[in-house]
Amino acid sequence: MDFLYHIHIMTLFPDVVGDMLCESILGRAQERGIIRVDCHQIRDYTLNKQKQVDNYPYGGGRGAVMQADPLYRCWSHIVETYGPGRTIFLSPCGRTFTQEVAKELKARYDHLILVCGHYEGVDQRFLDECVDEEISMG
Repeated sequence: MDFLYHIHIMTLFPDVVGDMLCESILGRAQERGIIRVDCHQIRDYTLNKQKQVDNYPYGGGRGAVMQADPLYRCWSHIVETYGPGRTIFLSPCGRTFTQEVAKELKARYDHLILVCGHYEGVDQRFLDECVDEEISMG
């Protein structure tokens, strides 16, 4: 089945996100083939048996951030499998998500990759290399 709009969500909590997306308007849109939402578990792209995704920031700093390597491998898998899309990091530092932003994204892109952070943030190297923009959900 071809979908009009494809959204990939990179997250540490795909079951929680997936359950939420199957309800209400988004659930009905998926049932009708208008959109497709796929959640990707970032831990599946780690190389150690502990499935660790956090570490100290590269170059030093306080707190723990999500490692660039598993994020990059997850992102690369999505791009290689489904083609390039607009990559958006969901961050409180980004522009505010509004109805106008939603309309703009729908008009300009048919494929989005949403990156959900955790801990104190995301390794800046991943943001610099892979992310097209940051958007705040409010």
